[in-house]
Amino acid sequence: MKQAPRYLIAAPRPGASLDHAAASHEVGGKEFSSAFEHATIGMALVAPDSRGLRVNKAFCKMLGYPEAEMMLTTVGRITHPEDVAEDLRQRDLCLSGVKHTYRREKRYLHRDGHVIWGDLTCTLVRDDAGRPVHFISQVQDISQRKQAEQRLRDAQALLHMAAQVGRLGAWAYEVGQPTLVWSEEACAIHEVRQGFAPTSGQALAFFAPEYRGQMKAVLLGCLREGTPFDVEARLITAKGRRIWVRVIGEAEWDAQGRVCRLLGAVQDISETRRAAEEARLTAQRLTTTLESLTDAFFTIDRDWRFTYVNGQAERLTRLRRAELLGRRVFDIYPELAELELRSELERAMNDNVTVELEAHYPPFDIWVLIKAFPSEQGLAVDIKDVTERITARREIMRLNSELEERVKQRTAQLEAANRDLEAFSYSIAHDLRAPLSSIDGFSQMLESAAAPELGDRCRHYLRRIRCGVRQMGELTDGLLALANLSRTSLRSEPVDLAALARAAVAACRESSPARVVEVEIAPCLPVQGDPRLLAQVIGNLVGNAWKFTSRKEHARIEVGRLPGPDWAPVFYVRDNGAGFDMAHASKMFDAFQRMHSSAEFEGTGIGLAIVHKIVTRHGGRVWAEAAPDRGATFHFTLG
Repeated sequence: MKQAPRYLIAAPRPGASLDHAAASHEVGGKEFSSAFEHATIGMALVAPDSRGLRVNKAFCKMLGYPEAEMMLTTVGRITHPEDVAEDLRQRDLCLSGVKHTYRREKRYLHRDGHVIWGDLTCTLVRDDAGRPVHFISQVQDISQRKQAEQRLRDAQALLHMAAQVGRLGAWAYEVGQPTLVWSEEACAIHEVRQGFAPTSGQALAFFAPEYRGQMKAVLLGCLREGTPFDVEARLITAKGRRIWVRVIGEAEWDAQGRVCRLLGAVQDISETRRAAEEARLTAQRLTTTLESLTDAFFTIDRDWRFTYVNGQAERLTRLRRAELLGRRVFDIYPELAELELRSELERAMNDNVTVELEAHYPPFDIWVLIKAFPSEQGLAVDIKDVTERITARREIMRLNSELEERVKQRTAQLEAANRDLEAFSYSIAHDLRAPLSSIDGFSQMLESAAAPELGDRCRHYLRRIRCGVRQMGELTDGLLALANLSRTSLRSEPVDLAALARAAVAACRESSPARVVEVEIAPCLPVQGDPRLLAQVIGNLVGNAWKFTSRKEHARIEVGRLPGPDWAPVFYVRDNGAGFDMAHASKMFDAFQRMHSSAEFEGTGIGLAIVHKIVTRHGGRVWAEAAPDRGATFHFTLG
């Protein structure tokens, strides 16, 4: 790698063969010295062996050095590093006799470090014997020109980029010339090779047939009259693509006032036209949609002026669009200022929030549901006439109020009737106990005292009397229990239904020790309720299951819990006994209703009525699923 030259642009070193005065004499005497010193361009003398001889003031000023410092500065220090090698190569060519002078643009480094462009002319001077004497360098500062050239290149690059981005090409036509001139982008738009120069006929042929006549007419008008034009037309490229272009043209005139040249531009506007067409279709569809609405719809700007009104809005406002568009809402309907509607619309506009409200408009005596949607442009307002709905709602409210009053009255009547009925039932059941006890006691005494004298038929009658008395006693006890349920206040305590079920099963086994029944009870069934009443529920359900499985060889009873629809527990008592037909299930919880005859299974028909009443008082419900000879399952919930 070559080292940068270390020669100085300075006075000869001590011991050099030529002193400074001699050097000045050799290069032309006083006349040369005067021209050298007062030259407006930078000048320097350098010996062939790289010894610096002289620099002028213009060169020192150009590079910002004092003359004394400049005389001691190396060429490598004042030359841009990338230009040093070419300097050495050119000097070597001159010294070898290939050339005696060279000219080039090179970069110098100013004393403060910034770059200066110079136009360098360097000539090798030889003596009469052809020996090199010195180099004469002349340097003109061209920094401003180079900056201007760079700005021009940057501008051209930006213009080219803009032409590509904007799909904008240029064209020109000199009057009398056979062809037009197209820019690179114009060729790209037409999809032809770069540099293609069409004739006027070829240029017109690119336009779709329906536009050729129009384009020929505007071009002839510009040629003959100088009329400028700006038209949009369909164009068919060399590859057969149909595109939209915008063509602009204007004339230039010569000194005689004749058109001598046409200049213009061509731009591919296909995307713009496509976007405009899509926007038009979108707007058309939107308008169609808005016009088909059964609601009134309009838009207002931020100055409260109508900008769009659909047909339904015309009918609701009772004004034509022409009477609304461009006018302020509150100028047309000043009475809105006194309504809540205005403040809500202003809130939507100012706070950029959607609002919805019902309002009564007295001038038209209508009720409307208003929704206002804010945007940068203003508000979009949807109004629905809800007069019929409001009227119907008020009528419903009036009827509901009347119905509630009637229900209250009827409820009070029913409660009074129920209280009377319960009191009557309790009184009847209570008053029946004494005569029934008497009948049962006297029948038993008669049977004991007169049994030997009575025949079989009479003894049978006595047994029938006592059986009827016992059944009547059971019914009386059931009625009393049912009546007492309405009189008893509920307690709320933690209760384990599983423990109650096990106690009920134990009682059943004690009453029927010979029976073998498989029983499965969940380990724990915790609830909150009245322990005495819930024991009655479990006792009745388990007792029924025990009774109705009495004819099954392998009887089974199950007590457990299932998750309900809302995950609230559903408790159940299931058996595989006689079951029943679900067609009669609607009345099974009424008092004295039986699914089987007394000949099949004994009972009073009050047990399930008691279960229903207790569960209902606890805020729950009870229901059954069954099939004949396939068992039954009783479900219940507690509130």
